[in-house]
Amino acid sequence: MHRTTISTLLIAALLMLPGGKLVAYPISPVTLWELVSQSDQIIVARVTALCDLKVTIDGDTIRLKNEIAILEVLETWKGKPLKRIEVVIGSDEICPAPAVYVKDKTVLAFLQKRYNKWNTCGLSYGSLYPGREDLEVFRDRVKVIATNLISKPVATPDLRDRLPFRSLFVIPRLAPDAGSLLNA
Repeated sequence: MHRTTISTLLIAALLMLPGGKLVAYPISPVTLWELVSQSDQIIVARVTALCDLKVTIDGDTIRLKNEIAILEVLETWKGKPLKRIEVVIGSDEICPAPAVYVKDKTVLAFLQKRYNKWNTCGLSYGSLYPGREDLEVFRDRVKVIATNLISKPVATPDLRDRLPFRSLFVIPRLAPDAGSLLNA
């Protein structure tokens, strides 16, 4: 037998031996329902600039590149209407990926205020770049979710809102009189 065949058989045998369980810990996607409920501010905005963040620790100043996104608010879907918001990006995050802000692009941002600074809910799940048609779908779904959160805080959300938000484009929209998929 060739060495490669023996090596392959040896590796296969070792893999079949009982041993420690290998487990991967994927991070669950953040649903649209969670993004809306966790957000203090939901906006459609234009990213006007990416700025450095200066942090001073024990008298030493550290400059972190492109850590603040300056957003010019075009629409406010939830929260107090503001003209401009500075969002701390936090690009040191690994999984899920940090929020993405692209200069001169229009973003749908789900934001929450922590320690007097705006942050993106769900990191990369909370900064989206939907097309015009998709933005209309998001607007409709966010309105429905926000209404349900205010009127019935313990209400069971529509099935589409429990799925990862990226699935919204696969599931057909319900007609206004069709009711909830869960109540059908």
